Amino acid sequence: MRIGIAAMGSVLGNGGGLDIYTRYLVEALADNDSDSSYVILVSQGSQKTWSYRSWPSNVRFVPLYDIEPRRSALVRAAQRLLWRTLALLVPAHHGDPYLARQIDSLGLDLIHYPHTVVHPLSIRTPCVLSFWDMQQEYYPQFFTDAELAARANTYMPSVEKAWHVIAPSAYTQHTLIERYGTPASKITVIPHGIPKTLQRTGADEMSRVRTKYNLPDEYVYYPANPWPHKNHARLMAALRVYQDRYGPPPKLILSGRLRHERWDAKILAVAAGMEDHVIDLGFVPLEDLPALYSAATLMVFPSLFEGFGIPLVEAMACGCPIAAADATTIPEITNGAAFLFDPFSPENIAEAIRLVLHDQELRNTLIERGYQQLKRFDWEAIIPQLVGIYERVVNRALKHPVRNLAMRCPTLPELPPPPPGETGLSATNFTNDTNSKTTRAIRAIRGKRVPIRCPTLPELPPPPPGKFGWPFDTVR
Repeated sequence: MRIGIAAMGSVLGNGGGLDIYTRYLVEALADNDSDSSYVILVSQGSQKTWSYRSWPSNVRFVPLYDIEPRRSALVRAAQRLLWRTLALLVPAHHGDPYLARQIDSLGLDLIHYPHTVVHPLSIRTPCVLSFWDMQQEYYPQFFTDAELAARANTYMPSVEKAWHVIAPSAYTQHTLIERYGTPASKITVIPHGIPKTLQRTGADEMSRVRTKYNLPDEYVYYPANPWPHKNHARLMAALRVYQDRYGPPPKLILSGRLRHERWDAKILAVAAGMEDHVIDLGFVPLEDLPALYSAATLMVFPSLFEGFGIPLVEAMACGCPIAAADATTIPEITNGAAFLFDPFSPENIAEAIRLVLHDQELRNTLIERGYQQLKRFDWEAIIPQLVGIYERVVNRALKHPVRNLAMRCPTLPELPPPPPGETGLSATNFTNDTNSKTTRAIRAIRGKRVPIRCPTLPELPPPPPGKFGWPFDTVR
Protein backbone atom coordinates (compact mmCIF):
# COMPACT_ATOMS: atom_id res chain seq x y z
CA MET A 1 0.00 0.00 0.00
CA ARG A 2 1.00 3.60 -0.58
CA ILE A 3 -0.25 5.55 2.44
CA GLY A 4 -0.13 9.30 2.97
CA ILE A 5 0.07 10.88 6.44
CA ALA A 6 -1.15 14.48 6.56
CA ALA A 7 1.40 16.37 8.65
CA MET A 8 0.91 19.79 7.06
CA GLY A 9 1.49 22.52 9.63
CA SER A 10 2.58 19.99 12.25
CA VAL A 11 5.32 21.76 14.20
CA LEU A 12 5.98 21.01 17.87
CA GLY A 13 5.02 23.95 20.03
CA ASN A 14 2.31 25.20 17.69
CA GLY A 15 -0.57 22.74 17.96
CA GLY A 16 -0.39 20.94 21.29
CA GLY A 17 -0.99 17.22 21.71
CA LEU A 18 -2.05 16.63 18.11
CA ASP A 19 1.40 17.55 16.81
CA ILE A 20 2.96 15.19 19.36
CA TYR A 21 0.63 12.40 18.23
CA THR A 22 1.53 12.98 14.58
CA ARG A 23 5.24 12.82 15.41
CA TYR A 24 4.83 9.59 17.41
CA LEU A 25 2.57 8.08 14.72
CA VAL A 26 5.08 8.62 11.91
CA GLU A 27 7.90 7.22 14.05
CA ALA A 28 5.86 4.15 14.99
CA LEU A 29 4.83 3.43 11.39
CA ALA A 30 8.46 3.76 10.28
CA ASP A 31 9.66 1.39 13.01
CA ASN A 32 6.90 -1.22 12.89
CA ASP A 33 5.65 -1.51 9.29
CA SER A 34 8.10 -2.10 6.48
CA ASP A 35 5.57 -3.60 4.06
CA SER A 36 3.80 -0.35 3.13
CA SER A 37 5.16 2.83 1.58
CA TYR A 38 4.50 5.99 3.60
CA VAL A 39 4.41 9.49 2.14
CA ILE A 40 4.48 12.17 4.84
CA LEU A 41 2.82 15.33 3.56
CA VAL A 42 4.43 18.39 5.11
CA SER A 43 4.11 22.12 4.62
CA GLN A 44 6.54 23.93 2.39
CA GLY A 45 9.74 24.63 4.29
CA SER A 46 8.97 22.36 7.27
CA GLN A 47 10.93 19.31 6.10
CA LYS A 48 13.83 20.29 8.35
CA THR A 49 11.68 19.71 11.46
CA TRP A 50 11.69 16.00 10.56
CA SER A 51 15.46 15.71 10.12
CA TYR A 52 16.13 14.84 13.77
CA ARG A 53 16.52 11.12 12.94
CA SER A 54 17.17 8.80 10.01
CA TRP A 55 14.16 7.34 8.23
CA PRO A 56 13.80 3.97 6.48
CA SER A 57 13.56 3.79 2.69
CA ASN A 58 9.78 3.23 2.75
CA VAL A 59 9.20 6.64 4.38
CA ARG A 60 9.63 9.85 2.44
CA PHE A 61 8.55 13.45 2.95
CA VAL A 62 6.74 15.45 0.28
CA PRO A 63 6.26 19.22 0.68
CA LEU A 64 2.95 20.74 -0.37
CA TYR A 65 2.61 24.32 -1.56
CA ASP A 66 -0.09 26.92 -0.93
CA ILE A 67 0.80 28.68 -4.19
CA GLU A 68 2.15 27.01 -7.31
CA PRO A 69 5.85 27.80 -7.88
CA ARG A 70 6.45 30.35 -10.61
CA ARG A 71 7.36 29.00 -14.03
CA SER A 72 8.81 30.75 -17.04
CA ALA A 73 6.55 32.88 -19.20
CA LEU A 74 6.93 30.41 -22.09
CA VAL A 75 5.82 27.45 -19.97
CA ARG A 76 2.84 29.36 -18.57
CA ALA A 77 1.76 30.40 -22.09
CA ALA A 78 2.04 26.80 -23.32
CA GLN A 79 -0.07 25.60 -20.38
CA ARG A 80 -2.80 28.16 -21.06
CA LEU A 81 -2.82 27.27 -24.76
CA LEU A 82 -3.13 23.56 -23.95
CA TRP A 83 -6.05 24.01 -21.59
CA ARG A 84 -7.88 26.35 -23.98
CA THR A 85 -7.31 23.97 -26.88
CA LEU A 86 -8.83 21.12 -24.85
CA ALA A 87 -11.69 23.39 -23.78
CA LEU A 88 -11.08 22.56 -20.11
CA LEU A 89 -11.22 24.76 -17.05
CA VAL A 90 -7.86 26.17 -16.04
CA PRO A 91 -6.92 24.50 -12.72
CA ALA A 92 -6.45 26.58 -9.61
CA HIS A 93 -2.90 27.58 -8.76
CA HIS A 94 -3.44 28.50 -5.09
CA GLY A 95 -5.60 27.78 -2.06
CA ASP A 96 -7.54 24.62 -1.20
CA PRO A 97 -8.24 23.53 -4.81
CA TYR A 98 -4.54 23.64 -5.62
CA LEU A 99 -3.68 21.78 -2.40
CA ALA A 100 -6.25 19.07 -3.22
CA ARG A 101 -4.85 18.74 -6.74
CA GLN A 102 -1.35 18.20 -5.35
CA ILE A 103 -2.54 15.48 -2.96
CA ASP A 104 -4.65 13.67 -5.56
CA SER A 105 -1.77 13.71 -8.04
CA LEU A 106 0.46 11.64 -5.70
CA GLY A 107 -1.32 8.39 -6.52
CA LEU A 108 -1.88 7.47 -2.87
CA ASP A 109 -4.07 4.52 -1.99
CA LEU A 110 -5.21 6.33 1.14
CA ILE A 111 -4.41 9.35 3.27
CA HIS A 112 -4.59 9.40 7.08
CA TYR A 113 -5.52 12.72 8.68
CA PRO A 114 -4.40 12.61 12.35
CA HIS A 115 -5.61 16.12 13.28
CA THR A 116 -9.44 15.80 13.59
CA VAL A 117 -9.99 17.72 10.32
CA VAL A 118 -9.77 16.66 6.68
CA HIS A 119 -8.15 19.47 4.74
CA PRO A 120 -8.95 20.23 2.05
CA LEU A 121 -12.39 18.64 2.00
CA SER A 122 -12.35 18.53 -1.81
CA ILE A 123 -9.75 15.75 -2.05
CA ARG A 124 -10.74 12.65 -4.03
CA THR A 125 -8.23 10.28 -2.42
CA PRO A 126 -9.89 7.98 0.17
CA CYS A 127 -9.10 9.09 3.70
CA VAL A 128 -9.06 7.89 7.29
CA LEU A 129 -9.57 10.42 10.08
CA SER A 130 -8.29 10.41 13.67
CA PHE A 131 -10.92 12.41 15.55
CA TRP A 132 -9.88 13.63 19.01
CA ASP A 133 -12.69 15.60 20.59
CA MET A 134 -15.64 17.93 20.01
CA GLN A 135 -15.22 20.12 23.07
CA GLN A 136 -17.15 22.94 21.41
CA GLU A 137 -20.34 20.86 21.54
CA TYR A 138 -20.19 20.76 25.35
CA TYR A 139 -18.36 23.97 26.28
CA PRO A 140 -19.14 26.51 23.53
CA GLN A 141 -18.45 29.33 26.00
CA PHE A 142 -14.73 28.54 25.74
CA PHE A 143 -14.62 29.60 22.07
CA THR A 144 -15.01 32.79 20.08
CA ASP A 145 -17.74 33.04 17.45
CA ALA A 146 -15.11 32.70 14.73
CA GLU A 147 -13.70 29.53 16.34
CA LEU A 148 -17.17 28.01 16.67
CA ALA A 149 -17.93 28.80 13.04
CA ALA A 150 -14.63 27.28 11.89
CA ARG A 151 -15.29 24.07 13.81
CA ALA A 152 -18.87 23.89 12.57
CA ASN A 153 -17.61 24.13 8.99
CA THR A 154 -14.90 21.49 9.37
CA TYR A 155 -15.45 18.97 12.17
CA MET A 156 -18.67 17.20 11.20
CA PRO A 157 -17.99 17.53 7.44
CA SER A 158 -14.61 15.88 8.03
CA VAL A 159 -16.23 12.95 9.85
CA GLU A 160 -18.72 12.56 7.00
CA LYS A 161 -15.95 12.81 4.38
CA ALA A 162 -13.76 10.13 5.97
CA TRP A 163 -14.12 6.53 4.88
CA HIS A 164 -13.36 5.46 8.46
CA VAL A 165 -12.90 7.28 11.76
CA ILE A 166 -10.40 6.41 14.50
CA ALA A 167 -11.41 7.51 18.00
CA PRO A 168 -8.77 7.49 20.76
CA SER A 169 -11.27 6.49 23.45
CA ALA A 170 -14.69 4.95 23.92
CA TYR A 171 -15.84 8.32 25.27
CA THR A 172 -14.93 10.07 22.02
CA GLN A 173 -16.68 7.31 20.08
CA HIS A 174 -19.80 7.93 22.18
CA THR A 175 -19.73 11.68 21.45
CA LEU A 176 -19.45 11.01 17.70
CA ILE A 177 -22.50 8.76 17.81
CA GLU A 178 -24.46 11.07 20.12
CA ARG A 179 -23.75 14.48 18.56
CA TYR A 180 -22.91 13.73 14.91
CA GLY A 181 -24.99 10.61 14.39
CA THR A 182 -21.94 8.71 13.11
CA PRO A 183 -22.65 4.98 12.65
CA ALA A 184 -20.82 2.88 15.22
CA SER A 185 -19.60 0.62 12.39
CA LYS A 186 -17.67 3.56 10.94
CA ILE A 187 -15.65 4.13 14.15
CA THR A 188 -12.79 2.10 15.62
CA VAL A 189 -11.35 2.90 19.05
CA ILE A 190 -7.54 2.89 18.93
CA PRO A 191 -5.66 4.76 21.69
CA HIS A 192 -2.66 7.02 21.41
CA GLY A 193 0.63 5.15 21.64
CA ILE A 194 3.67 5.98 23.72
CA PRO A 195 7.24 5.46 22.43
CA LYS A 196 9.63 3.29 24.42
CA THR A 197 11.92 6.27 24.89
CA LEU A 198 9.34 7.80 27.21
CA GLN A 199 10.11 6.04 30.50
CA ARG A 200 11.32 6.80 33.98
CA THR A 201 14.78 8.38 33.97
CA GLY A 202 17.71 7.94 36.31
CA ALA A 203 18.84 10.30 39.05
CA ASP A 204 21.46 11.96 36.84
CA GLU A 205 18.90 12.98 34.19
CA MET A 206 16.51 14.23 36.86
CA SER A 207 19.32 16.30 38.37
CA ARG A 208 20.15 17.75 34.94
CA VAL A 209 16.59 18.90 34.38
CA ARG A 210 16.28 20.27 37.91
CA THR A 211 19.40 22.34 37.32
CA LYS A 212 18.31 23.46 33.85
CA TYR A 213 14.93 24.76 35.02
CA ASN A 214 15.90 25.61 38.63
CA LEU A 215 13.29 23.22 40.05
CA PRO A 216 12.73 22.43 43.74
CA ASP A 217 13.13 18.93 45.16
CA GLU A 218 9.35 18.58 45.56
CA TYR A 219 6.85 19.89 43.03
CA VAL A 220 3.48 19.24 41.42
CA TYR A 221 3.57 19.11 37.63
CA TYR A 222 0.88 20.14 35.14
CA PRO A 223 1.81 20.00 31.42
CA ALA A 224 -0.97 21.76 29.51
CA ASN A 225 -1.49 24.84 27.39
CA PRO A 226 -3.64 27.27 29.43
CA TRP A 227 -6.81 26.90 27.35
CA PRO A 228 -9.97 27.48 29.43
CA HIS A 229 -10.95 23.80 29.49
CA LYS A 230 -7.58 22.91 31.03
CA ASN A 231 -8.96 24.53 34.19
CA HIS A 232 -5.89 26.44 35.32
CA ALA A 233 -8.10 29.03 37.06
CA ARG A 234 -9.58 26.49 39.48
CA LEU A 235 -6.16 24.93 39.99
CA MET A 236 -4.81 28.32 41.13
CA ALA A 237 -7.81 28.70 43.41
CA ALA A 238 -7.06 25.23 44.79
CA LEU A 239 -3.54 26.33 45.68
CA ARG A 240 -5.01 29.25 47.61
CA VAL A 241 -7.38 26.86 49.43
CA TYR A 242 -4.42 24.60 50.20
CA GLN A 243 -2.48 27.54 51.69
CA ASP A 244 -5.44 28.70 53.80
CA ARG A 245 -6.20 25.21 55.15
CA TYR A 246 -2.94 23.28 55.26
CA GLY A 247 -0.10 25.78 55.08
CA PRO A 248 2.37 26.59 52.29
CA PRO A 249 1.47 24.68 49.11
CA PRO A 250 3.98 22.80 46.96
CA LYS A 251 5.50 24.50 43.95
CA LEU A 252 3.34 24.12 40.84
CA ILE A 253 5.41 23.64 37.68
CA LEU A 254 3.60 24.37 34.43
CA SER A 255 4.68 23.53 30.89
CA GLY A 256 3.09 23.11 27.48
CA ARG A 257 2.24 26.74 26.72
CA LEU A 258 2.25 27.06 22.94
CA ARG A 259 4.02 29.72 20.96
CA HIS A 260 1.88 32.82 20.32
CA GLU A 261 -0.69 31.63 22.90
CA ARG A 262 -2.94 34.45 24.09
CA TRP A 263 -3.86 32.71 27.37
CA ASP A 264 -1.39 33.01 30.26
CA ALA A 265 -1.58 30.93 33.45
CA LYS A 266 0.66 33.35 35.34
CA ILE A 267 -2.07 35.97 35.19
CA LEU A 268 -4.42 33.49 36.84
CA ALA A 269 -1.80 32.82 39.51
CA VAL A 270 -1.49 36.55 40.22
CA ALA A 271 -5.27 36.85 40.45
CA ALA A 272 -5.30 34.08 43.07
CA GLY A 273 -2.36 35.62 44.92
CA MET A 274 -0.24 32.50 44.28
CA GLU A 275 2.33 33.83 41.81
CA ASP A 276 5.19 32.96 44.19
CA HIS A 277 4.21 29.30 44.10
CA VAL A 278 3.90 28.89 40.31
CA ILE A 279 6.68 28.46 37.73
CA ASP A 280 5.75 28.44 34.04
CA LEU A 281 8.40 26.78 31.85
CA GLY A 282 6.57 27.40 28.59
CA PHE A 283 6.94 24.78 25.87
CA VAL A 284 9.76 22.38 26.74
CA PRO A 285 11.67 20.03 24.39
CA LEU A 286 10.37 16.47 24.17
CA GLU A 287 13.67 15.11 25.43
CA ASP A 288 13.15 16.88 28.79
CA LEU A 289 9.66 15.51 29.41
CA PRO A 290 10.62 12.10 30.88
CA ALA A 291 12.82 13.71 33.55
CA LEU A 292 10.19 16.37 34.37
CA TYR A 293 7.61 13.63 34.99
CA SER A 294 10.07 11.39 36.84
CA ALA A 295 11.24 14.12 39.20
CA ALA A 296 7.72 15.34 40.03
CA THR A 297 6.08 14.27 43.29
CA LEU A 298 2.81 13.99 41.38
CA MET A 299 1.08 15.23 38.26
CA VAL A 300 -2.19 17.08 38.70
CA PHE A 301 -4.61 17.02 35.77
CA PRO A 302 -7.78 19.08 36.43
CA SER A 303 -8.95 19.27 32.79
CA LEU A 304 -12.69 19.62 32.22
CA PHE A 305 -12.74 17.92 28.82
CA GLU A 306 -10.45 15.44 27.11
CA GLY A 307 -10.82 13.20 24.11
CA PHE A 308 -7.83 11.21 25.31
CA GLY A 309 -5.36 13.06 27.57
CA ILE A 310 -1.80 12.37 26.37
CA PRO A 311 -0.12 13.59 29.62
CA LEU A 312 -1.97 10.87 31.53
CA VAL A 313 -0.21 8.11 29.61
CA GLU A 314 3.10 9.97 29.64
CA ALA A 315 2.96 10.25 33.44
CA MET A 316 2.11 6.56 33.84
CA ALA A 317 5.02 5.61 31.56
CA CYS A 318 7.43 7.68 33.68
CA GLY A 319 6.25 6.39 37.04
CA CYS A 320 4.63 9.67 38.10
CA PRO A 321 1.54 9.35 40.37
CA ILE A 322 -1.55 11.16 39.10
CA ALA A 323 -4.34 13.19 40.70
CA ALA A 324 -6.86 13.91 37.95
CA ALA A 325 -10.36 15.12 37.16
CA ASP A 326 -13.21 12.66 37.30
CA ALA A 327 -14.49 13.85 33.91
CA THR A 328 -14.97 12.76 30.30
CA THR A 329 -12.40 10.20 29.16
CA ILE A 330 -9.93 10.55 32.08
CA PRO A 331 -11.29 7.65 34.21
CA GLU A 332 -11.28 5.43 31.11
CA ILE A 333 -7.65 6.15 30.22
CA THR A 334 -6.26 5.93 33.76
CA ASN A 335 -8.44 2.92 34.69
CA GLY A 336 -7.76 3.09 38.42
CA ALA A 337 -4.23 4.52 38.12
CA ALA A 338 -5.23 8.05 39.19
CA PHE A 339 -6.70 9.63 42.31
CA LEU A 340 -9.85 11.29 40.94
CA PHE A 341 -11.42 14.55 42.11
CA ASP A 342 -14.21 16.95 41.19
CA PRO A 343 -12.63 19.43 38.75
CA PHE A 344 -15.29 22.07 39.48
CA SER A 345 -14.37 22.23 43.19
CA PRO A 346 -11.12 23.99 44.19
CA GLU A 347 -11.57 22.50 47.68
CA ASN A 348 -11.71 18.98 46.26
CA ILE A 349 -8.65 19.60 44.07
CA ALA A 350 -6.69 20.94 47.06
CA GLU A 351 -7.63 17.93 49.19
CA ALA A 352 -6.60 15.49 46.42
CA ILE A 353 -3.21 17.19 46.05
CA ARG A 354 -2.65 17.04 49.81
CA LEU A 355 -3.59 13.34 50.07
CA VAL A 356 -1.35 12.19 47.20
CA LEU A 357 1.48 14.52 48.21
CA HIS A 358 1.75 13.21 51.76
CA ASP A 359 0.86 9.52 51.30
CA GLN A 360 3.85 7.56 49.98
CA GLU A 361 1.92 4.27 49.99
CA LEU A 362 -0.85 5.80 47.86
CA ARG A 363 1.71 7.18 45.41
CA ASN A 364 3.39 3.77 45.10
CA THR A 365 0.01 2.14 44.43
CA LEU A 366 -0.84 4.67 41.72
CA ILE A 367 2.58 4.22 40.10
CA GLU A 368 2.22 0.43 40.01
CA ARG A 369 -1.28 0.62 38.55
CA GLY A 370 0.00 3.05 35.93
CA TYR A 371 2.69 0.61 34.79
CA GLN A 372 0.01 -2.07 34.45
CA GLN A 373 -1.92 0.09 31.96
CA LEU A 374 0.95 0.64 29.55
CA LYS A 375 0.33 -2.49 27.46
CA ARG A 376 -2.76 -0.79 26.05
CA PHE A 377 -0.63 2.06 24.71
CA ASP A 378 2.20 0.07 23.12
CA TRP A 379 2.78 1.09 19.48
CA GLU A 380 3.78 -2.48 18.61
CA ALA A 381 0.19 -3.52 19.39
CA ILE A 382 -1.42 -0.39 17.93
CA ILE A 383 0.26 -0.31 14.50
CA PRO A 384 -1.22 -3.66 13.31
CA GLN A 385 -4.68 -2.30 14.17
CA LEU A 386 -4.04 0.87 12.16
CA VAL A 387 -2.63 -1.05 9.19
CA GLY A 388 -5.69 -3.32 9.30
CA ILE A 389 -7.95 -0.28 8.94
CA TYR A 390 -5.80 1.04 6.09
CA GLU A 391 -6.15 -2.29 4.26
CA ARG A 392 -9.93 -2.44 4.70
CA VAL A 393 -10.40 1.10 3.39
CA VAL A 394 -8.08 0.49 0.43
CA ASN A 395 -9.97 -2.70 -0.47
CA ARG A 396 -13.28 -0.83 -0.30
CA ALA A 397 -11.89 1.94 -2.46
CA LEU A 398 -10.84 -0.58 -5.12
CA LYS A 399 -14.42 -1.82 -5.28
CA HIS A 400 -15.81 1.73 -5.38
CA PRO A 401 -13.24 3.83 -7.28
CA VAL A 402 -13.56 7.56 -6.76
CA ARG A 403 -10.41 8.94 -8.37
CA ASN A 404 -10.32 11.13 -11.45
CA LEU A 405 -14.08 11.61 -11.44
CA ALA A 406 -13.93 15.32 -10.72
CA MET A 407 -12.44 16.09 -14.15
CA ARG A 408 -15.19 14.29 -16.05
CA CYS A 409 -18.27 16.21 -17.09
CA PRO A 410 -21.48 14.45 -16.01
CA THR A 411 -23.97 13.41 -18.67
CA LEU A 412 -26.88 15.83 -18.54
CA PRO A 413 -30.42 14.48 -18.73
CA GLU A 414 -32.40 14.95 -21.93
CA LEU A 415 -34.93 17.75 -21.52
CA PRO A 416 -37.36 19.18 -24.08
CA PRO A 417 -36.42 22.60 -25.41
CA PRO A 418 -38.03 25.45 -23.46
CA PRO A 419 -40.84 27.35 -25.17
CA PRO A 420 -39.90 30.63 -26.84
CA GLY A 421 -39.33 33.40 -24.36
CA GLU A 422 -39.14 31.15 -21.28
CA THR A 423 -35.42 31.50 -21.02
CA GLY A 424 -35.58 35.23 -21.57
CA LEU A 425 -33.45 34.71 -24.72
CA SER A 426 -34.25 34.39 -28.39
CA ALA A 427 -32.21 34.53 -31.56
CA THR A 428 -33.50 37.99 -32.35
CA ASN A 429 -32.99 39.53 -28.90
CA PHE A 430 -29.53 40.76 -29.80
CA THR A 431 -29.18 41.06 -33.55
CA ASN A 432 -30.90 40.46 -36.86
CA ASP A 433 -27.79 38.71 -38.16
CA THR A 434 -28.65 34.99 -38.16
CA ASN A 435 -24.98 34.11 -38.63
CA SER A 436 -23.69 36.07 -35.62
CA LYS A 437 -21.72 34.27 -32.89
CA THR A 438 -24.49 34.99 -30.37
CA THR A 439 -27.20 33.49 -32.56
CA ARG A 440 -25.12 30.38 -33.32
CA ALA A 441 -24.31 29.90 -29.63
CA ILE A 442 -27.99 30.08 -28.64
CA ARG A 443 -28.97 27.59 -31.35
CA ALA A 444 -26.13 25.27 -30.27
CA ILE A 445 -27.28 25.34 -26.65
CA ARG A 446 -30.89 24.62 -27.60
CA GLY A 447 -29.82 21.92 -30.00
CA LYS A 448 -27.93 20.09 -27.26
CA ARG A 449 -30.87 20.55 -24.88
CA VAL A 450 -28.66 21.70 -22.03
CA PRO A 451 -31.00 22.35 -19.08
CA ILE A 452 -30.13 26.00 -18.54
CA ARG A 453 -33.24 27.94 -17.61
CA CYS A 454 -33.28 31.62 -16.80
CA PRO A 455 -36.33 33.28 -15.24
CA THR A 456 -38.25 35.75 -17.36
CA LEU A 457 -37.50 39.21 -16.04
CA PRO A 458 -40.46 41.50 -15.32
CA GLU A 459 -41.00 44.54 -17.50
CA LEU A 460 -39.66 47.68 -15.82
CA PRO A 461 -40.16 51.28 -16.94
CA PRO A 462 -37.04 52.96 -18.31
CA PRO A 463 -35.19 55.22 -15.87
CA PRO A 464 -35.65 58.94 -16.30
CA PRO A 465 -33.23 60.76 -18.63
CA GLY A 466 -29.96 61.62 -17.00
CA LYS A 467 -30.26 58.96 -14.27
CA PHE A 468 -27.07 57.24 -15.42
CA GLY A 469 -25.27 60.31 -16.70
CA TRP A 470 -26.57 60.05 -20.27
CA PRO A 471 -29.98 60.11 -22.04
CA PHE A 472 -31.60 56.71 -21.93
CA ASP A 473 -32.49 56.81 -25.65
CA THR A 474 -28.84 56.71 -26.63
CA VAL A 475 -28.36 53.16 -25.36
CA ARG A 476 -31.27 51.59 -27.19
